[in-house]
Amino acid sequence: VYKRQIMITIYNIFDTVGKNFSEKRDWYSPTRVFVVILSRFVFYWLFISVARATAGEVFDSDYILIGTMILFAMTNGFGTSALMVLAPERATQELREKVGFVMVFGLLLGICSGSFLALPLAKVIHQ
Repeated sequence: VYKRQIMITIYNIFDTVGKNFSEKRDWYSPTRVFVVILSRFVFYWLFISVARATAGEVFDSDYILIGTMILFAMTNGFGTSALMVLAPERATQELREKVGFVMVFGLLLGICSGSFLALPLAKVIHQ
């Protein structure tokens, strides 16, 4: 009954944990952040596998779903925050404000497009 609320809560908690990892600037480099961002493409396959799983399959486990959500949220929080830190560092002093604007605009565009595509994709996945 409360599965959606629990998953949203787990996502928000571990997204915040991931954002806190980005506070330690000396822990990561552009290459490490790039690897984390690319590794997130695995989650498309994992979430679709969990959504399509039938009873008795490996992906029909709440533990797999929760673990996937935790990793997804942590990599999202870390990746987003680390990119917001790294992008202005690589720009010249005159362009840093514009780079920050473009980063925030891209983030908001991604959030909006994800929200608008969620319902049609849910119908496709559950066919």
